[in-house]
Amino acid sequence: PVVPTVEEQVDAEEADGADGVIFEAGVGITKELALRCEAGWRYTATDAEGLRELQTMIGDLKTRRRQERERAEEGHGRLTELQRSFQKRTAPIEGQIIALKEELAASIQENQCAYQARMNLQMTLKSGQEELQDALHEREISAANAQQLMLSHKMRHQEVDEESQRLQAQVTRMEEDVERLERENEVFRRRLHAMRFETEAERFVPRQLNACAVQAAATA
Repeated sequence: PVVPTVEEQVDAEEADGADGVIFEAGVGITKELALRCEAGWRYTATDAEGLRELQTMIGDLKTRRRQERERAEEGHGRLTELQRSFQKRTAPIEGQIIALKEELAASIQENQCAYQARMNLQMTLKSGQEELQDALHEREISAANAQQLMLSHKMRHQEVDEESQRLQAQVTRMEEDVERLERENEVFRRRLHAMRFETEAERFVPRQLNACAVQAAATA
C-alpha cells in the first residue's frame, strides 16, 4: 500500500484533532512513525514492515475514531432532537400535571379547612351536649326539689287543716259553753230578778226585759 508522507499525515492529524475523550493521542505518534518509516535504512526489513503496519493500523484506528465520533455526534444530535420533540410533546402534559398539582394542593387546602371547620363544629356540638346534659341534670334536680317541696306543702297543708279542724272544734265547744253559760246566766238573772236581788251597781233584769226597756226609751 502507498504510505502517506509525513506532511500529509500531520495535516490529517491536525485537521482531525484529538478530542480528549475517545482517543487521547495527537499528532506526535503519527509524526514519529512517519519519520521512522522514512528512515527505513536504519531498520531491518522486518522492523520497517512492522513500523509500516503499525502506521497503517494507527491510521485505521484514527479513521475509525473519526467515524465513531461522527456517528456519536450524529447520535447525540438525534438524541437532542428527540429530547426537544419529547419536550414539545410533553409540554402540554407537564402543564396539565402542574395544573393538576395546583388543583390537588387547593383541594388539600380546602379539605384541611373543611376538616378544621368540622372539628370546630364537633367541639361546639360536644360543648352544647355537655351544657344540655348539665341543664337536664339541673332540671331533674329542680323537679325533684319541687316535688319534695310540693309533698312538704301537702303535708303542711294537711297538718294545718287538721289543726284548723281541731281549733274549729275547740271554738265550737267554746261557743256551746258560752251559750250554755249565757242560758244559765239568764236563768240566774231571772231568779235574782224574781227575788228582787240587786246591787248598788247593777240590777239583775232579764235580758229580754232589759232589751224591751231600752227599745221603749229609744221610742219615747
